Formats: sequence, C-alpha cells, structure tokens
Amino acid sequence: MPTLSVDPTEITIEIAPNNTKDEKFLIVSEVENTQKATWTTYVDYSPIAIETGPEFNLAYCDLYPGTGIEFTGDGFDAEMAIRLRPEDYKEKLGGVLKQVAVNLDMNYLPVGTELTFHVYGQGMAEYKQGEILAEKSFPLSSAQDGWNWVTIDPVQLTGGEYWISVQMKIGPNTVLISDGLTPAYGGDWIRTGENNSWGSWSRLCEGTNPLYHNWAIQVKGDGKVQKGWGYIDTPYGYTLGGSESEVKVIANSTGIDDGTYTANIVVLTNVEDYDHFDIPLTMIVGDFLDNDTSVKEVTVDGVVADEQDPATGCDYRAVLQTSTGIVDIVVTPNSAKATVEGDIGDQPVIKGTNNFTFTVIAEDGIKEEYKLRVLVGEIVAISEITNEMALYPNPVSDYLYIKSDVVIEKVMIYDLTGKMVKQVEQPGNSIDLNNLAPGFYLLKAATPQGEMMQKFIKE
Repeated sequence: MPTLSVDPTEITIEIAPNNTKDEKFLIVSEVENTQKATWTTYVDYSPIAIETGPEFNLAYCDLYPGTGIEFTGDGFDAEMAIRLRPEDYKEKLGGVLKQVAVNLDMNYLPVGTELTFHVYGQGMAEYKQGEILAEKSFPLSSAQDGWNWVTIDPVQLTGGEYWISVQMKIGPNTVLISDGLTPAYGGDWIRTGENNSWGSWSRLCEGTNPLYHNWAIQVKGDGKVQKGWGYIDTPYGYTLGGSESEVKVIANSTGIDDGTYTANIVVLTNVEDYDHFDIPLTMIVGDFLDNDTSVKEVTVDGVVADEQDPATGCDYRAVLQTSTGIVDIVVTPNSAKATVEGDIGDQPVIKGTNNFTFTVIAEDGIKEEYKLRVLVGEIVAISEITNEMALYPNPVSDYLYIKSDVVIEKVMIYDLTGKMVKQVEQPGNSIDLNNLAPGFYLLKAATPQGEMMQKFIKE
C-alpha cells in the first residue's frame, strides 16, 4: 500500500466579514505502485460545549398517506438509512441527537421480534458508514401506526456525515413507509444481506429499475447550536500511487462575528498506518488590509524618513506585513550606545494615517521624543481635530478612561493582527477591558469632526 501524507499540516484563512475564501491542501501518495488510497475528509469542530437549547428535527421524508415500498423476498436482513451531510445540519452544529424514529404501517410490518436503530459517523468511503455512535433496539410488540420513537445515547453534531438507520428482518409483503418523491442524496440508502452478512450500500434511485422515495426516518435533538463555517469541496476520493489529490476547504464568514475560530480537517483513509490525519484549521474574521497594500511613506516629526535620515540622527525602517495589518517599525540610533523606547516593533495599522511615538535616550541620558507617522495604502482623508484624545491609565488592567473635548460616537479596538476585537457605541469616558487579553492595541475613535487614533497596552 502507498505511504500517505498531507500538505500543509495546518491552515489559516484570513477573511473579511460576510465573505467566502478557500485554501487547498494535498493528499500525497509518496510511493509509486498500482494501488490507490481511498479517503474521506471533513471539518470537525469538536469539542463544542453542550448547552441547553430548543428542539429540532432532521429528516428528508414528506409523507403522503399510503405511500411506501413493498418487499416480496422472504427471510433477508435489510438496513435503511438517511445520511445527514454538514450542509443538511449547518444551522444545528453543536446540537445533540437524542431520539430516532421510523414510520410504520401495522398492516405490513416486517417479521422478527425487533428493530435496531443505529447512528453512524462518517466512513472512509462514500458507500461505507463509519463507527457506531449510538445503537438501540425496539421490540415490534411495542410498535404502532405512524412514528415510533426510541431514545438513544446522545450524539453531538460536530462535523462530517451521520448515518441514521433502522435494521430489520424483511418478510413477504413487508411495506416500508416512504414519500414517493424525488430522492434527496441522503434520503434513500439501503443495504441487504443474510444473518448480518451485509452487501454494499446503494441508493434506491440507482440501478436499472430506480425507485423514487425518501425513507420515513427522522432524528430529533436539542441544544444551543452554532453555524458551521468550514466546508470541503470534495469529501470523498482516491489517490493513485505516486500522485497527489488536491482538496479545497472553503471558509464562509456570512453572519459570523469578527474573531478567531478553530476546527480540524479530518482525513480518513483505508491505508494501514496512515488511516487518520488532522489538519488544524483557523479562520480569522476581520477587516484585513489588501495583499497589495504597502507602506507609502514614513515621516518623523514631519520630515520624510529615509533609511539613513541625517535630519534626526536616527535610522528608520517600516515594513508592512501585508494582509495581516501589522507594520514592523525599526528605529536605530546612529550612536551605538544610545537606546530607543516607545511605539516600535510590531504595531497594528489600518489603511491611512497611523501615528506612533518613540524616545531616543543618548549615552549621557538625554532623552529626545519623536513623532513617527506611517501612511499605509491610499491616504484616507481625515478631518482635522484640534483637540487631541488622551487615554489613561496606560498600561491598563481593567477600565480605560478617555479624555477628549469632542464627542466620541464610537470606539473600535484592533489587536496586532489588525483584527477588530471590540467595538463600543457611545462609550462615554470609559471602556471595560477586563475581557481583553494582554497585549498591544490600537484604539480608533470616531467623532463628528473625524477620527482619532491612539495606542495602549493591556496588562
């Protein structure tokens, strides 16, 4: 069998709000041979905290009275299943499945003594179920016309596909309820066999005599749910020996707040010793600078700063790390024994004007403060504000106080990645920063006269 690997081993996607963006990864077969590796891949969000929330149902069948499928064979095993793909429960992620049901007609029951319900996880091939996540038997003596519900061990929806099935012994004239409508991809799966020796899964709508039905099977759950945001474009495939397969993961930030979100891309294969890979996946949602953004100009005390600026006796360098919203500011005194303190190093920036300050301390202890201004991308017109803003205390541990002679309508705070981490409308003269992680931040204040910016440190 081939030797497998994945590349890259982790993925980070920076994305603007209400947008989509994809990144690719490779499943690589490193040994040339005639065998192929079968694989499946999906985004897994676990662990997700289980919290109370409203009840929900997931099913494909839209019942019509008297609709069903009649079996004429005698004495064989059958298992019918519906399959829930991530897009089928994308608004139910984090919810917990707790009950499964099948709809029965008491006049046409299967033979035997019981039904067996299963919930399976995603398998390593499209026509193969994964491990059993829940199993429950149901005696036919307790059956009734209509929906028959059983309680199962809870199964949380954390990513990938879930198979919901009912297994039974089929006899002559057994009728299983369905809807007779165009089948959904996940609505009409079946496999048969004898003495639990199973054939392959197939769909009713496939083959030379296709049937058009969705099984009357449903699952019920509850809990606080969240939106899924990562999707795989090719969940199933295979890789030939000595080749590679490209797969895309698609991030969708629609309706998701600014912030950092994490998950794992799971890759399952049929190759011994290489049957499971986890690729950490991170999505960062925020207003990022464009990739073609660059530092347009650096000035010190109003003088354009070159790499060697004789006007100030210092060297300056400002290099923007594109798409991350960070500018690396380096200030080098001409005197080897002088030191520099202040707003230098990695600093968050936004398009337009960014103001920083630094102090050069000479060998004899004399300090000289400089004002550093970095213009990023296109210069954004900002109204002149005659009254400056003051922030205190700085560094701050809990509440940051704002002193300004103009009304501040809104405050936005950015971290070193350029991502907005807090926004406050009508902040007054203080902002609660207790939930903010320690680090360097940029505060941008919007006023009727324009915008003001100031940096601070959270301890």
